[in-house]
Amino acid sequence: MVLTANGMSPLFAGVGTSGAQFLKLGIGARAAAMGESFVAVADDASAIYWNPAGLTRLTQRELSASHHAYIQGLNYETIAYSQPTRFGTMGSAVNYLYLSGLERRTKDEKQEGTFGASDAAFTLSFARPLFANADKNIPVAKQFSIGFNLKVIRQEIESHSANAFAMDIGLLTPLRGSQLTLGFTVQNLGTPVRFMNESYPLPLTFRTGLAWNAKHLPMTLTGSISVPRDHSPTYEMGMEYWVISPFALRGGYLVRPAGDSSLFQGVGSNSNSNLSRFGGLMAGFGLKFRHLGIDYAFVPLGDLGNTHRVTFGMRFK
Repeated sequence: MVLTANGMSPLFAGVGTSGAQFLKLGIGARAAAMGESFVAVADDASAIYWNPAGLTRLTQRELSASHHAYIQGLNYETIAYSQPTRFGTMGSAVNYLYLSGLERRTKDEKQEGTFGASDAAFTLSFARPLFANADKNIPVAKQFSIGFNLKVIRQEIESHSANAFAMDIGLLTPLRGSQLTLGFTVQNLGTPVRFMNESYPLPLTFRTGLAWNAKHLPMTLTGSISVPRDHSPTYEMGMEYWVISPFALRGGYLVRPAGDSSLFQGVGSNSNSNLSRFGGLMAGFGLKFRHLGIDYAFVPLGDLGNTHRVTFGMRFK
C-alpha cells in the first residue's frame, strides 16, 4: 500500500520514524540513471527536487514530465516547469504517487469492494545568483546561486487524509581554479504529518556533493552523500558521457547501508542469486533533438524486481 497505518510509504530506502516517505523519491530519469548523485549537477527542470539553486543554470523555459513504473503496481508521476525571469528563475512541480484497486475487507476477512491511496506534493521554486549585481560580466554558471522550495504535501487513503507544509534550501557554486561544482541542499523542513490521530515528522534530509566536468571531453563525474534524519547515510556516484552530440550514456551506483540489503529480498525469498547486491546499480541514456529530449533509467531492486523511469523534456523561448 502507498500509505500504511502510520502514514508512511514503503520506499525501500530504509523505513524510519518519519512520515511522507514518498518525498525521498527523486524526480527525473537522468538523475536516477546517474545513481541519484545530482545535487551538484542540477541543470535541468528536475533541479526543483535535487537542488533548486540549479534552476539558475537554465537559460530557457523548460517543461518535463516523468513516469516511474515502480514495484507492486505503484506508479509515480511528476511534472516540472521552470522559467527564467529578470528577477531570478521561477519553477513549479507536482509529484504524485498512487495505487488503485486495493481490496477492502471486513473484520471477518470478507471482501468489500476496493479503494485507492495516493501521496502528492505541490512545489513552488525560486532561485537566483546570490551576488548577481556584483559583477554582471560573470556567467551565471560561474556564480554562487541559492534556491528555495515551498511545498504543500497531501496523503490520502480511502476516507483518511493528511496535510503538511515544507520548504527546501539549496546552494550551488563552482570552485575557482577547477572544473568542480559544489552543491548542498536541506530538504523537507516543515510541519509534521498528522495521520489517523498520530503525528510524524517529515523526512528531513541533508545532501551535499561534487560534480566534475571534464575540460576536453563531454563527460561529467559526480559523487554525493545524503543524510536523512531517520536513517543511516547513503552514498551516490554517477557519470554522464555524450557519445555523440544528441546521445548520452549514463551510469551510477547508490551505496545503501549494509543493513538495507534485506529490503531488496522478497518476503520469504529462498533465492540464492543474491540479487540484492545489484540493488544500487543504475543505468540509462538520453536523446536530444533540437529543443526536445527523452531520458530513460533502469533501476533494479534485487528480488523486488526491476523498475523503469522515462522523462520527456522540452526547452523553448
